[in-house]
Amino acid sequence: MIALLGAGVGLNLALADGAPLSEPLVYSGAIFRAGEPDAAARRTITIALWTGPTDGERVCSVGPRGTPLDAGRFRFVLDDAECLAGIQRHSDLWVQLTVDAETLDARTHIAAVPYAIEAERARISQRHVLANETGNTSVGGLFCGATEPLNGALGGYVAVRARCARVSGCSPSAHLCNGDEITRSAALGITVPDGRTTGPFAYYSASTADGEVNDCDGFTRASSRFSHAWSQTAPSPSILQCDAAHPLLCCD
Repeated sequence: MIALLGAGVGLNLALADGAPLSEPLVYSGAIFRAGEPDAAARRTITIALWTGPTDGERVCSVGPRGTPLDAGRFRFVLDDAECLAGIQRHSDLWVQLTVDAETLDARTHIAAVPYAIEAERARISQRHVLANETGNTSVGGLFCGATEPLNGALGGYVAVRARCARVSGCSPSAHLCNGDEITRSAALGITVPDGRTTGPFAYYSASTADGEVNDCDGFTRASSRFSHAWSQTAPSPSILQCDAAHPLLCCD
């Protein structure tokens, strides 16, 4: 009879929204037989994540995979997109372990979830609230900050992203906001200043008290919050706007 003790999930790198993980999500545990650590040097392991201790929904399954053991202890890489998404979506998950051909009857509750996963779960939950209200299922970034006012060519998408990554409140995965992200951020009550967004001409401006929109295109009392040349197809602001400097709006 086998048993699983000391299980948990570890993540060695903070999770950045929309960015690939350079360190994988790892499940760690220890296999015991008759109360003693498994003496085998290697076992074939399959791990499945469930939403309940006895029933529920199976979120994902990884394996079978040959896995080294050290005094019964093992580390199993959950290199599966469904597993990562499931851990982000669900606050409680249980592990079902299959060792060689033997499946444990009892599932083990995931004992530790990294702060990065908890933070990402909270952000996704916040976006889902808005999605339920608007019918928009997008889970893109939210406004995190703005650069200093800039003017003229900025070196393309990579250079702009590098500027956003240095903004206080943004992470290295920050990028130039697009229209959906700005609209969603404003709907969530996040204060968004006037500034440049995705597209060489695109410019965002909150309406003034009298309804005027400073869209840098000569329009007033416009019905749109975006300039008339709004575009989401060319993420590189590179053309002067009214010969004035504007901050870049960054989302993360």
